[in-house]
Amino acid sequence: MARPTDSKREPKPGKGRRRLKTLVVLLVVAALLVALVAWLAQSDLVRGRVLDLARARLSETLGRDVEVGGLDYSLRPLQVVATDVVIPGTRPGEPFAVVPRVRVEMGFEGLFNPTLNIEEVEVTRPEVWLTFYDDGTTSLPDVRTGQGGGRLEVVIGHLMVEDGVAHLDQREIPLSVDASPVRVVAEGPGAAALPEDHLVAQVHAQELSALLPDAERWGGSATARAEISPGRVRVTGGLLSGPDLTARFEAVYAFGDEADGGRHGEVEVRARGRARLVNRLGYLEEPISGPFRFDGEVQLSDADGTRYIDFFGGAGVLNFGHNNPRMKQAMIEFLQADGVAHSLDTYTTTKRDFIERFHEVVLAP
Repeated sequence: MARPTDSKREPKPGKGRRRLKTLVVLLVVAALLVALVAWLAQSDLVRGRVLDLARARLSETLGRDVEVGGLDYSLRPLQVVATDVVIPGTRPGEPFAVVPRVRVEMGFEGLFNPTLNIEEVEVTRPEVWLTFYDDGTTSLPDVRTGQGGGRLEVVIGHLMVEDGVAHLDQREIPLSVDASPVRVVAEGPGAAALPEDHLVAQVHAQELSALLPDAERWGGSATARAEISPGRVRVTGGLLSGPDLTARFEAVYAFGDEADGGRHGEVEVRARGRARLVNRLGYLEEPISGPFRFDGEVQLSDADGTRYIDFFGGAGVLNFGHNNPRMKQAMIEFLQADGVAHSLDTYTTTKRDFIERFHEVVLAP
């Protein structure tokens, strides 16, 4: 009588052990490969090649022979640290930017279609020289936005600029920014209906913390669109929004042939906010309150006809700008009506009217 057979065969002795052994060998080989790659990545030969590649890519993108003094990187976390970066300007001996240290941290997203994200950029003590020359050129790099001058988009999760200085012609402006995230889109003639030598850039910054001249940090968001062409820089769609301030602005700066050989600037601002903004910025210790509103255009010109943006300030009414059209007209009407121009501490009806109006508009709300 035949013995019944089981439809499922029992695995041969040792087959499971062979599979486990093969898996262990594969894991060991993979670990050795990772260790080899990590060792090679830290070798002087590979570091030198990476440094040369970084110089070449930056020079190609910016259209200048960029210098990079040193380059360090790590795989965990994935970050690159460049030191002593120098971006030349348009003219010999005049740099556009000098950056002692910049750190870029990146990360991968997705398994099957991985995407490299710029998670954080930290720039330490940068100096930037933005110069506008009389022949209509600038010190700005010739940014290559892609093949044929196409479109370039960069999104940075967190941008930090610490203890920097921006030189705008003969002026120095502190450069200290903290924003999350920042999105920059640049377009050249190949991606938009633009003439040659034109560049359009849009910047969006959220959770922005910026340091204004002689002020405390102000936090909010900012967006603007800039069109750069020979002899002219135009800013449109500017918006600042944050605590105690919402401001929309447009600006134009002309130089060289566009300004008849000189240079001039105009800024149009429409701002709404609360007076305590000056306390927040540290410009005034005594607390004030109430709404404020500003609609107008500010500009200055020198004796030769060169016009400049009016960012000066001083005591009393000079904080509203020099020769503000509405204030100037009111002063002319006051003088023509034989108003008292100066009375020291003596009470006058003009002082009474001012105090009553000031209480009504600023203090009472």
